[in-house]
Amino acid sequence: AVRPEHLLAVYELDEPLDATNASSYEVGRTGLTSAAPPTRSSVAVEGHAYYFGGSAWLDTPVLPLAPLESPQLTMGAWVYPQSRFEAHDGVRAVLTLDDAQGHAARALAIDAGRWVAFAGSGGVLAGPPVRPFEWAFVAVVYDQAARTVALHIDGETTSGEAFMRAGRRSLRIGARGGA
Repeated sequence: AVRPEHLLAVYELDEPLDATNASSYEVGRTGLTSAAPPTRSSVAVEGHAYYFGGSAWLDTPVLPLAPLESPQLTMGAWVYPQSRFEAHDGVRAVLTLDDAQGHAARALAIDAGRWVAFAGSGGVLAGPPVRPFEWAFVAVVYDQAARTVALHIDGETTSGEAFMRAGRRSLRIGARGGA
């Protein structure tokens, strides 16, 4: 069950992007910023969705996400993959939290046509294949005390072992590292 008092952040992405200067954009009053912003999508539900296209991203400040400060963490999103992903397409990040050195501390992505979660010391946890041109609810659940990670894709769960490193205080939605 969702416990609102435990939520760190929720972003509905239902407001337009506003240029705050020549190299920065904001989404309404959400705190989301970008120098490579996504565009509005034509496949939106109720008219609200963004297209990231593999290179667009939004960054947002979040509360501390060190394993001891946030020993349990769930990240999720509704995603509409607009292409078929093959092994040679590389990794397409959905949600990423990097460590201070710029390495993925936690990540939810598409790799070689499959949904994947970076599982800290457990490596990459591969989930079910991506179904292009279909909305999917994707989420990853980290539990530091139990040393587990679970990848949830439309009700299908894949689990594995994980031990998390501390993450930076910003979450990236979309492309990781500008790529």
